[in-house]
Amino acid sequence: MKNALLICICILSFTTIKAQKQILGGTLRNETGAAIEGAYMMLFMGDDTSVVAETYTDAEGAFMLKTHQGHYMLKSVAKGYKTEFTHVVLNLPQDINLGVIQINAVKLAEKKRSCIFRRKKKAATKK
Repeated sequence: MKNALLICICILSFTTIKAQKQILGGTLRNETGAAIEGAYMMLFMGDDTSVVAETYTDAEGAFMLKTHQGHYMLKSVAKGYKTEFTHVVLNLPQDINLGVIQINAVKLAEKKRSCIFRRKKKAATKK
């Protein structure tokens, strides 16, 4: 009877530990080190396309997502910047700070424009 009770306690404590959410955080900055405010942060489960958690960065570029242990893909999306993907593995029962995630500005290709102006010939006037 004591063994069965001990097994039940072990199983319950494992599921309680597994069910606790962790905080995954970090800061999003550009190549000059400036914070990127309002970037959309999405956490995907492994290689799946289902979103587990999502948030926006604050004025300092900081973000926090609550999730469980596992393998994730973090997607950072900000207007004017290249989308960044970061592989994240949460295998410890503690909060994780990813530190600074840098994303680079999108460089738009310059297009050469040529304009041709033609003057209309004046019609010959009769005298």
